[in-house]
Amino acid sequence: MTDDFDHSEKIANAAFAEMRARKIPMTPENFNIWYDYCNGGNPVLSKAVERLVEKEAEFTDAENADLYIEHFGVKKSSQDLHQVGGQIQSITEQVVTQLKSATDITTDYSKTLGDFSGELAKAADRSSDQLNGVIRDVMVKTQKVAQRNKDLEARLHTSAHQIDGLHEDLIKARQEAQTDGLTGLANRKCFDARLAEGMSSSEETGEELSLMLMDIDHFKTFNDTHGHQIGDQVLKLVAQILNKTFKGQDTAARYGGEEFAVILPNTKLDIAVKLAENIRVNLANQVLKNLRTGESFGKLTVSVGVARYHAGEPPEDLIQRSDKALYKAKQDGRNRVVSEKDNHGKSNFSVA
Repeated sequence: MTDDFDHSEKIANAAFAEMRARKIPMTPENFNIWYDYCNGGNPVLSKAVERLVEKEAEFTDAENADLYIEHFGVKKSSQDLHQVGGQIQSITEQVVTQLKSATDITTDYSKTLGDFSGELAKAADRSSDQLNGVIRDVMVKTQKVAQRNKDLEARLHTSAHQIDGLHEDLIKARQEAQTDGLTGLANRKCFDARLAEGMSSSEETGEELSLMLMDIDHFKTFNDTHGHQIGDQVLKLVAQILNKTFKGQDTAARYGGEEFAVILPNTKLDIAVKLAENIRVNLANQVLKNLRTGESFGKLTVSVGVARYHAGEPPEDLIQRSDKALYKAKQDGRNRVVSEKDNHGKSNFSVA
């Protein structure tokens, strides 16, 4: 017990030291990020933090919020899924109870009808008053059954309506659990799942799968100059163009911060490179300006790294090769596409 406390205290102190050194506000969310980072148990988070450190990026409130949402925000969606699932279970139990009650009523009514049949068989031995009494009992039971069936129908209709509503909530919660809140693209969790599915499919069919990683050039400087609200609009613009370009089996995702990823099943590397170049040119031709003031925000450019899946390799290797190609694109001057074939540092496309 003491060892666990000492270990936790050591990690907490390391987290506080990192936050102090980087002047990061001591909020619970930020502490959660840095505690996990210092603990070393979340390699995806560690890579995201180290990527920012390598870029010498400032850990602004926006960057910290992105990290938290990307790596911890999905817990809320999971809680939403759990809550909706619990509500559906509760309503289902109510329906089962209602149907059991209806079964009991039907059983009781069947017994009444059986008794009535027996009384009718003995009609010759019964007075008219006795028969009228039996008939009245059957009529009363019939009216009760009719009313109860009517009530049951109303309750089942209400339950069906509630289940329909919860079904829509469930679909929405599942979508939110897989969607980046700012851009509407697939989030990192969804990206990981789709990449694993694509690689598995590639193994089975023998079709090629390609991956592109894309980074907005000088985005930190753009944010510092024009503010995070304008920066968010740029992220949304990139997402809109990716959404229009890639549909069907392709998956466009926000990989983290100003970095995006596109999974391209059944796509050869040379085709993926051409698609990446089309995106690069499209974005470079976008006019960025303040619609209210007419102020120009400058040119929007991206660097892109592209790689293809090699049968049997883990996802990390494919991502790493795409990331290295992306790094080479930025090293060569940005605003260009580099594929894993460019082993000698030559880009597929030069900048005009």
